[in-house]
Amino acid sequence: MIQLIRDIFATARKTARPVVSFEFFPTKTDEGERTLLEKTIPALRQLDPDFCSVTYGAGGGTREKTLAIVDRIQREQQITAMAHLTCVNATIDDTRAVLAQTRALGIKNVLALRGDPPNGSAEFVKKQAYAVRPAAALALGGLPGVLIAAFIVKDMNLTTVRWLVIGVVLIAATMMLRSAFTERASSDNA
Repeated sequence: MIQLIRDIFATARKTARPVVSFEFFPTKTDEGERTLLEKTIPALRQLDPDFCSVTYGAGGGTREKTLAIVDRIQREQQITAMAHLTCVNATIDDTRAVLAQTRALGIKNVLALRGDPPNGSAEFVKKQAYAVRPAAALALGGLPGVLIAAFIVKDMNLTTVRWLVIGVVLIAATMMLRSAFTERASSDNA
């Protein structure tokens, strides 16, 4: 049965056991994909992972492969799987399209990531500017398993991590809203 990743972690916390997962990158060749799906993942399935995740190429370059691999892991191996979703340079339409694809495939778990800077970029994000529309599309996309990636210090206890994540989310939301209102006010005055 395909589960939400958050439920897997909740159960593991209650039973004080570690969560085991494997992460895969979409292969560059059809032969590599066959090997991954027909040999590697079935062999790793014997280790009884809690879930698998599949990364997303720079700028969304492997989106179709990512979603296809997650779909096959879930259907063929009956392993909960999570698709990565890179948000850098994503428009609201791009984000909606990806979320529609994930829903159509029955993918319940998505890991939303900022992503790497575009090729050759010295500056990642304009100062005080955020991709409000893609973020809103993710938040309102209807997927119950959308997770937000964060770097976590390994020796922090769970309560500290929870409050840290809550604080970061609140600060980010406040900054995004302020930036959106400032941008809107500037365009209204122009």
